[in-house]
Amino acid sequence: MVKEQEDFYTLVDSMVLCKFLCLPTLGPILWKELVKLYLIVTGRTVGKKDFVETSCKIRNKIVAYNEREGSGRKENVLPERFMSESLKTGASHGEVVRKEEFRKMLKEYYTLRD
Repeated sequence: MVKEQEDFYTLVDSMVLCKFLCLPTLGPILWKELVKLYLIVTGRTVGKKDFVETSCKIRNKIVAYNEREGSGRKENVLPERFMSESLKTGASHGEVVRKEEFRKMLKEYYTLRD
């Protein structure tokens, strides 16, 4: 789900669209509409798969830049208090981030990202 949204919003940002109109599950602009907008503006037909591939390329360039500037994978850590202090309010009241679960999800994320 994180990768899907990241791919979607990377493309939304690249197309300079308003994020408030591009809610991945609500719309009104979803993948299908992004494809249609692209066709209208460029006259080129692409599919969602093409867009996801393009988004991944853009994302990889962002990551490479961040790593070059010193904010890469090794920086993907949460503050220790996230794992020791429970949330005070909201739907996740009383929850803490479990370090092993976080590491597992981060590993899964990077596997999806290659």
